[in-house]
Amino acid sequence: MKYATILILYLLLVTGKAWADNFQIAFWQGNSSSYVAYSSVRLYDAANRQVFTGSTDKFGRVIISNINNGNYRIEISFRNKTCRKAIAIDHSTNFKVINFTSSDLGFNSLPSSLHQLLDPCS
Repeated sequence: MKYATILILYLLLVTGKAWADNFQIAFWQGNSSSYVAYSSVRLYDAANRQVFTGSTDKFGRVIISNINNGNYRIEISFRNKTCRKAIAIDHSTNFKVINFTSSDLGFNSLPSSLHQLLDPCS
């Protein structure tokens, strides 16, 4: 009975939930990039329900945990700009990078100081 209980708990833990999908948000223009630091992050499911909210750290990283596997839309907001991209939550232990460009943010070109724009705490 003890082993059956442990097996059931284990199966509940490993099926259906992604406990720590790791993402990094980057902004690219040409051959240069910068992290999107201290930005608001929201995740929406296929029914457009918000299922996660958080923020990136100073390196643009965010950990999205305890979300069912599947396809989602991630929304990143900073400096009055909002970007959206499709992502997959998949139990992967791989570190995933989400790349945005100036056109994703509605800029024709980069502001004079990319780092200051993306890292408001610098």
